[in-house]
Parts: sequence; C-alpha cells; structure tokens
Amino acid sequence: MRPFANRLAYAAALLLLLVVTACDHTATGPVEAQLNQPFARRGALVWVETMPLQCLSNPWQQEWLQGHGNDPSQYPHERERDILRLYFLKRGVDFAEYRAESVADAVCAACTCPAGYAAFLQISQQDLPVFEQHGFRLSGMNLRLQADKPAFGIDEAINFQLINPSSYSFTATGADRMGGDWLLAAQGSGFIVQQKQNDYWTSVRLPIALEGVRQFTIAPSASFHGYWLNYEKLSGIFRLLLQVHPAGDSTQMAHVISESFTVGEDLIPFDPQPRELDFGDGYSLHADSTALAGEVLRTAVSYSGGCRVHDFTVHFNRIANDTAFVFLRHDANADACEAYLTRTLRANLQPLLVRDDFAKLMLVTPTGGSIPL
Repeated sequence: MRPFANRLAYAAALLLLLVVTACDHTATGPVEAQLNQPFARRGALVWVETMPLQCLSNPWQQEWLQGHGNDPSQYPHERERDILRLYFLKRGVDFAEYRAESVADAVCAACTCPAGYAAFLQISQQDLPVFEQHGFRLSGMNLRLQADKPAFGIDEAINFQLINPSSYSFTATGADRMGGDWLLAAQGSGFIVQQKQNDYWTSVRLPIALEGVRQFTIAPSASFHGYWLNYEKLSGIFRLLLQVHPAGDSTQMAHVISESFTVGEDLIPFDPQPRELDFGDGYSLHADSTALAGEVLRTAVSYSGGCRVHDFTVHFNRIANDTAFVFLRHDANADACEAYLTRTLRANLQPLLVRDDFAKLMLVTPTGGSIPL
C-alpha cells in the first residue's frame, strides 16, 4: 500500500501546484498573452518620453535580464517595444504607440549616460502618474503647430497657430544651436523658419525687426497665433520649427515640432473626370516628398530634360474598394535634353475630396505601385 500512497501524495501535490499556478494572475504567462491584445483606449491620449540610459540599466531592461539569467548578450533589442509594453502591463497600464528617435551620441561610457536615443509612448492621460514613476515625462509631441493653409502667395503673410490640446502647460523656447532668426508671435517668439534647397533645409534670415521674445508658456487648451511677413519675396517650400518642453522642466532636450508649407509656387491642373492610366513621358516620384496637406497634393518628381518646358497634370483615375486613385501625367514637349531634373509639384484636389463615396486616396506611380495620401 505504501507505493500507492506515495503515488497518491505525488499526484495530489502536482494537482495543487497546477491549481496555484492557474490562479496566479501575476505569473508571466497571462500578462504576456496581453501583448497580442490591442490597446484599450481610456479617455484622452498624450505622449510621454524618456532618455534611456546605457548598459541596459533601464528598469524594463533590468527586469527582463533578471528573468533571463542576467546575460546582457541575450537581450533582444529588436523587441524593445514588447519588453516595454510587458513591463507596464504588469503594472496595470498600457500604451498605444512606441517610437524611438536618435537624438545624440553618448558622451561617456558610464552606465548613467544617455544611450543616444529618446523613447516616446502614446498613453491614456489618466495613466500619466504611473509612467512618471518609471522615468517618463510629458512630451512636447502633444503640441500642434499649424499653418493656416498649405500654400501662400508670395505677397501673403504666413499665418500659423500653436495649439496645446493637453491638460498641461508647456514652455516654448528657442535654442541658438538651431541657427537662424526668430519669427514674431502674437504673445512671444521662439519660431525658426527654414527653406528647402536642393533637398537640404537651410535657415532663412529674417529682418531684425521680426525678432522677439525667445520663450513663452502655453497653458492648457490655449493657442498662440504668429505670422511671417515675406518682405524678401521668397518662394519655395518652407517650414516652421519650435522647441517645446513641459513648463518648469528643461532638464532634457526639448522636442522639436514643425509645420511645412509652400510659398509662391503655382498649382498644376487637376482633372476630376475619370481617365484611364496614362503617365505620358517618363518620370519618377519621390514617395518621401509626397503628401496631402489639406486639399493640396504636394509631391516631387524627377525626369530628364532641360531644354523645354515640361507640363504635369493630375488626373482622377477610378474608385475601387473604397479607395480613390489619382495619377500624374507628364508631357515633356519633345525635350531631347538629358539633364536630370527634380521639381516640386502641387495640385488642389478639392473637386475630388468633396465626394463622400471613398475613404482612402492613393497616388498611382508609373512603376505600378501606389502611395497613400
């Protein structure tokens, strides 16, 4: 009977262990399963950020190491988002988006030095205290910098607005290392204007009379208006830049927000009538320079030529699967020259955008692909 009794005792102990494990909701298994679940939004969303340190010394990295033999060589850097999410899920909160951006190289080898990148998380605003307890702070990404429209005439004043939709105050500040002069804002100034030339952004020198205060605070739900008077009749693609950080906290690098717009460039024609794909003469599209700003399509094209005027037209193609398709047609006007040219194009798609029979818009490329707008 003793062998049977021993087997019975072993089975009972095993069953008890299984029951305890199944009831332990703090075990890794059930929490890891939540990684496959979508983020559950609870109220307003805000961005938080932190500057991770070197040597895998951040709390989420340390927790992973403790559970994996404390072997730094095994740390899966490509799974940083999952490791961060698992760390916070164990603490009862979650985040919707994760971004990592290089900000500076580490200036020392100590483990207390920054690792050279910033981590950004989009979270429910009500969870902010938890993330602050673990080294994150409110990010300047919460602010919006908007020009009144995507394109301005060469004689127009460029009007813009800084909006704070969050429940926290931010300080807008200028930094001399960013170069350039400052735009006048209605209640202070910390704006820089730059122009894109040959694929590089360069600071535009503004009249000294437009320099103003280089720091101001924007309160919750507030907005500031500013303007740029284009005395020098500059034309091209421009952007405004502004550095912001939570009010009273300038201990880390301020976040740079920007807004691009066009000055003095003519619109190319847009034909809203359906037309079969016909790209005309050869050209290539630059996907990284293609976007829809309000009602205006902005893109960049490259083509061979240099001896004659080249005409471009945007055409509506069709609607399929809830998606509208447009394309560019190029007429080189028999230009036989072979200089390789790049040109920025803009077209107002308002006649198409007023329709309500599609949800997405795509620009078809000459190679058969498409770029979402």
